[in-house]
Amino acid sequence: MKKGEGNIVILSQNINDTYTLGNIIKTGLYLGADHFIVTKDDKHPINGSLAKASSGATETTEIFTLKFAKSFLIGNFHN
Repeated sequence: MKKGEGNIVILSQNINDTYTLGNIIKTGLYLGADHFIVTKDDKHPINGSLAKASSGATETTEIFTLKFAKSFLIGNFHN
C-alpha cells in the first residue's frame, strides 16, 4: 500500500446497506483515507450501485476484500 504518507485504512465489517458504505467511502476519501477494506460478511457487491452511492469515489481508490477481518488485524498489527 502506497498512496499517501499516512496510509489511512478504513475497514468496514457487517455493513448491510450499499448507500451507507458509499457514504463511508466518499467521506473517508474526503478526510484523507488511502485504502478501504470490506469483509465478505458485508451484504453488498462492489458494483455500479456502490459507485453511484459513493458519488464516484470508488473509481479513485482501491477497495480490498477480506474473508476474516480478525485474522488480518491480528496478523498485521500484533506486537
